[in-house]
Amino acid sequence: MNGNANCIFEVCCPPGVDGVAQESAVRALADEFMKEFKDKLSWEDAIKYSRAMYKHFDLAPRGSLREFKKQIVEAFKAQ
Repeated sequence: MNGNANCIFEVCCPPGVDGVAQESAVRALADEFMKEFKDKLSWEDAIKYSRAMYKHFDLAPRGSLREFKKQIVEAFKAQ
């Protein structure tokens, strides 16, 4: 993922209009899907799934939100 990580996490190019992911980010994530699922996924489907991920989720490196999620749980318990 070395070459795609910055694009996937939108480090260099922030989301565009209305928070929609830049096309470069969509393509970078689709490229990673293609590597992960090899011959089981078409490029068109990889693009479709990538767009869906960006539509519904903010992406971050695995484990980097652990402390944040812990604070959410603590705030919920305090209610």
